Amino acid sequence: MIKNFLKRILIVNIIVFIIINFKQIKIYAKYVVNSKETIIQIQNADNENPTINGMNQDFYNQRFSENVIINYDDNLKVKYAKYWFNSEKNNFNGEGTDFESGTEFKNSGWYKIKVEDFYNNDTIYVFLIDKEFNNIDFSASLADDNGAIFTITATDKLVGVSEINVYINDNLYKTYTYSKLFAKSYTEILEVPIKDLPFYENCYIVAKDFLGNSMKSNLVVPNTSRIYNLKDLVKFRDMVNSNSKTFNGKDIFLLNDLNMYDTCHEGFNSWTPIGSKYQQFSGNFYGNGHTISNLYINSSINFAGLFGVNSGKISNLSLDGKIYGNSGENRGGIVR
Repeated sequence: MIKNFLKRILIVNIIVFIIINFKQIKIYAKYVVNSKETIIQIQNADNENPTINGMNQDFYNQRFSENVIINYDDNLKVKYAKYWFNSEKNNFNGEGTDFESGTEFKNSGWYKIKVEDFYNNDTIYVFLIDKEFNNIDFSASLADDNGAIFTITATDKLVGVSEINVYINDNLYKTYTYSKLFAKSYTEILEVPIKDLPFYENCYIVAKDFLGNSMKSNLVVPNTSRIYNLKDLVKFRDMVNSNSKTFNGKDIFLLNDLNMYDTCHEGFNSWTPIGSKYQQFSGNFYGNGHTISNLYINSSINFAGLFGVNSGKISNLSLDGKIYGNSGENRGGIVR
């Protein structure tokens, strides 16, 4: 009886040992987003129906925008844990590199994780870290009076470009959207009419990838010479009068007839001339045969006209308006 009892105990111990040691390996992937920890627990990853946090998931090619920490249970007789890394492609060669539980993976690129136990059960986990947008090339050329050509190239070598946004004067002008994952680069050629390019205003690009990483391009000022409307004329005037730009030797072209009524008229506002004794326009202003009408000045300032004092050249421009005042000197039309 004692022999049978001991035999039964031995059989039970063997069964328990087999049950314990044939548990599947567990991998725990943890990543940090905006300083908050989100834990993804991958269980029974070598079964036919792997689960993440208790739900069936296809967890191959998971994508993360922050560092990833991999933990595995080393009390289940793990034979080895290795990883492979490729900075540009989901393509892994060689024997891999050993890593310990708790290793934090920081570099952007593709990773393959493999953990195997002494019973040849293994878990393979492939993921991508993409923490930044790679590059934007942006240039703009003002071809003629009709407008400018924007040349835009956005590149994200890993997860791919999802969106390109074009901004003019801090206003969203156009958006390109893409749906193909892992498409590394897109180039767009955009024709922007001159009416949409304010005088001396910045343009720039913001591009995003599929993980929300973004990059802002350099600032480009396409229109440095064309005055299309009243806002452009006022901007030109203010730049000269603030002494931020004298336009020395530069050519400025008026593209349209302008009615000054919305800027200055009797009972509303008096036009402040372009340039003064201390802030002079010193470029070339070409009117191109256009007329500026309804100029209104009611002031005692000296040098009252469309232009105040200038040391440049103003040509081929017609002017219509009224100038009032008693004590000022050097009053005239286009310039005094």
